[in-house]
Amino acid sequence: MKKFLLLFFVFFGALSVYAQDALTIDDTEIFVVEPDLSNVPIKGITHVRNNTDATRTYVWTRENVAKPDEWEISICDNNLCYFHTVNSQPFDLMAGGEGLVSIQVNPNGVSGEGEVRIDVVDDAVADSQVTVTFYLTLGTVSTSELELRTIKAFPNPAHDIINITDSQNGIAEVTFYNVIGRPLKTFGVAPNGQYDVSNLATGLYLVQLKDAQGGIIRTIRMHKN
Repeated sequence: MKKFLLLFFVFFGALSVYAQDALTIDDTEIFVVEPDLSNVPIKGITHVRNNTDATRTYVWTRENVAKPDEWEISICDNNLCYFHTVNSQPFDLMAGGEGLVSIQVNPNGVSGEGEVRIDVVDDAVADSQVTVTFYLTLGTVSTSELELRTIKAFPNPAHDIINITDSQNGIAEVTFYNVIGRPLKTFGVAPNGQYDVSNLATGLYLVQLKDAQGGIIRTIRMHKN
């Protein structure tokens, strides 16, 4: 029994190390600003890395969090740039290999802002997820809208601390909600922009940024490891 327990903990520990280190991504947030709508396709690019010693299969999944209906957004990986209606595809990376994860946007002449989230997971290890979020500001938008896009939350996934930058945009309160909308933690604005999330369980949270009047400035999705 003792030997079995020891092997179980060694195996579980190996999975934990895999999840944290075996799949990495260059950027978790990318801001794309392009005032010229004729300069298509408008691109945002990052890369994922297979840090293991074997070829592995990954799956990317896209979520259009927000965008004008007229925008057509295609996802590209090492294999192809897919039609804008394709939301998930597998791809392989060799041991130590680097893979492309990018978006190509055709705004069809429509100005606006958008947010596109791409999750990448190992097909065999569910806890290996990495995420990149693309924030798009295309065409002519107001100065205040553009400034809101400078709000950043990192690292994401977070461990003990999450940093939220650019509180000069009028943020007065930061509240963490679970996925069913229950508030769990509320902070005033931290002078150093750091918020302690060490006592939150592993999972997905919504981080809501409010102004002094209680108006919602922005809601950010946060993964806690």
